Amino acid sequence: MTFIGLVAASCMFAACQSDTYHIKGSGTALTDGDILYLITDVEKGIPGDTIVVKDGTFELEGQADSVILCAIQDQYRRKFVIPFFIEPGTIKIEISKDRQSAISGQYLPERPVTKVSGTSINNEWQKVVDSSTVLAQKIERIGQLIYENKLGKDELDAKEKEIKALRNDFKNIIVDYAKKNIKNELGYFIVIYYEGVLDPVTHLELVNLLPEKVRQRSTIKMLSQRLEKEQTTAIGKKINDFTMNDINGKPQSIMSEIAKHKLTVIDFWASWCGPCRQEMPNVVKLYNDYNSKGLGIIGISLDKKQQDWENATKNLGIKWVQLSDLEGWNNAAAKMMNVRSIPQTIIVDNKGTIIAKGLRGAELESFVQSKLK
Repeated sequence: MTFIGLVAASCMFAACQSDTYHIKGSGTALTDGDILYLITDVEKGIPGDTIVVKDGTFELEGQADSVILCAIQDQYRRKFVIPFFIEPGTIKIEISKDRQSAISGQYLPERPVTKVSGTSINNEWQKVVDSSTVLAQKIERIGQLIYENKLGKDELDAKEKEIKALRNDFKNIIVDYAKKNIKNELGYFIVIYYEGVLDPVTHLELVNLLPEKVRQRSTIKMLSQRLEKEQTTAIGKKINDFTMNDINGKPQSIMSEIAKHKLTVIDFWASWCGPCRQEMPNVVKLYNDYNSKGLGIIGISLDKKQQDWENATKNLGIKWVQLSDLEGWNNAAAKMMNVRSIPQTIIVDNKGTIIAKGLRGAELESFVQSKLK
């Protein structure tokens, strides 16, 4: 073969290899024999390739002529689901052992710490994760400080302002990275991944910046519909009155109850919800400390069985008004207020205007105290 022929052949070979990706995984959270799945269709969540951990590592190779949003998960999704992007190059995934984190006075296991690197989009995604993790840890530390100490009003107000500022920084980071990557798969992923973190107006603005082709994806279409609906229950909006049976089967108007108090926490929960039951002692304490100062709480249960609802209410020491239509996730109030996860709180003034959402634990207590001076 001539010299020119050799050069041409090598160029052709390089071109054939240019779309090759090589996933290399390792970490102390991996055990030999662990079965992992590669999810290449994130919208449907259907497992593709099966990977077996050997010598604490796993590897996978393939071809990709474009950037593809994927995930690696353990066999039963009990330990981790790691989003990343398949793209040409060597993609490194590190999975370290569980951390312990103090939450509401208890030490609870978190998911393993993960890191994705090696290619341009994955490096950028890791920057998003690292930046947001730092802020989340700061917020958690302040919340724990508030929970473990009886702070004076001025100090509590200062800590609440710190949390608000950190949440705003968190939001700005997400928005900045989304806009920076809005034309690629990372921008799309940020838009769908951080649902619930951004306010509906800002979130919908990001959706509308996505390329037209991306906006035609089913996930984006459904997200757009949810965000448009959520704007009706955004902070500053007034909730609609409705009537629902209390735990004794008596119809109650929610606005009639709200009008009795300066501030009302609408608490969505269920007897079968572990995090709800874990959070309930904090809510009981909040009620006992602030009810005489103008705080009302309305519990809306997503139970289906009357007896389960009654037993949980009694066992958890719940004294405030309880409402339910015993329709589970089809609860009319939950659907009206766009509640898709529990525990969930919506805080309103005595006119039914929403002034805060999603607060729990020390953050909720700090907010209530600041409003009921």
